[in-house]
Amino acid sequence: MMKRFGPLIQKESENVEKNTGLITNNLDYQKLKKYFSGSYSEKTLKDYYFYFKNFLSFISSQFGVNNMPDINENHILAYLSHLKNERELQNSSINKILSSIKFFFKRMDNIKDPTRNVPKLKNDSYDPADILTLTQQDIKTMVNSIEVDTMKDLRNRLMLRTLYYTGLRSGELRNLRYQDLVDIQGNKKIKLTKTKSQKTEYVPLNPKLIDDIQEYKQTVKISYNFEKMHNKYLFPSYYLKNKPLTNQGLNNIIKKISQKSIGKKITAHTFRHAIITILLLQGVDLDRVSDFARHSSLRITKHYDDAVELKKASTVQEIPDL
Repeated sequence: MMKRFGPLIQKESENVEKNTGLITNNLDYQKLKKYFSGSYSEKTLKDYYFYFKNFLSFISSQFGVNNMPDINENHILAYLSHLKNERELQNSSINKILSSIKFFFKRMDNIKDPTRNVPKLKNDSYDPADILTLTQQDIKTMVNSIEVDTMKDLRNRLMLRTLYYTGLRSGELRNLRYQDLVDIQGNKKIKLTKTKSQKTEYVPLNPKLIDDIQEYKQTVKISYNFEKMHNKYLFPSYYLKNKPLTNQGLNNIIKKISQKSIGKKITAHTFRHAIITILLLQGVDLDRVSDFARHSSLRITKHYDDAVELKKASTVQEIPDL
């Protein structure tokens, strides 16, 4: 079935062994490591293994496809679209995932490679000035502009404060449930399972935000007569249906608030840019900011540092004339 590493697939039946190529949930990392440890680093193999299993899980859940021969180019493109639009990954990150998918399909015998005509995405352009779109004062103005007349107003106000105090990504915020607010050795944290790295991560909660969330939770519980809140989304599109906001829905809310209050088109991810930049401007060292942002590499955080230096350089214009 697979060139060089047929044993990597644990065959569930003679039919699978002969012609189906069923591999969802059956990839064996230790055997993958054994076959390719001389050609690829352990990190690369772990990443490829991890990315490919997530791809298979997506194809299975979204299209009901569990057999390798049944996967086609449209499935690949749908997954790339999901990574770009729903998970908001950078093109460079998407290309890494695409490489892992190509890696496995290129080593499949008797199966048409659905990735052969799928090109890698162009690298994202980077301009430090883009990071400086939203300031701390802008955020304060946006939050204070929300007059709380309805539950959705209350939700929107807390959403903005949560984005500011946590630096959460859009998908992380939208999928946040009360059960994800945990206590670890007396410290309140957000437990994230749906992250960019797709690994469980913990985000410390600012004491000011903890009080806001507790008050909000009690208000929601009383307003909708909910008995249990454990499995409820913090920021649902509809409280009674308990369905999360879509990425477009969240960004539409934020754009509407920002255009009305500060005259800028702002998205959820702009908040993340802003808080990272604010921390650097306040002198927090690069390593600590990188940990807060949960960046996979210090190189990513360095982009924000470049933006900070650009902002500092612009202060030359503030020097009074002689």
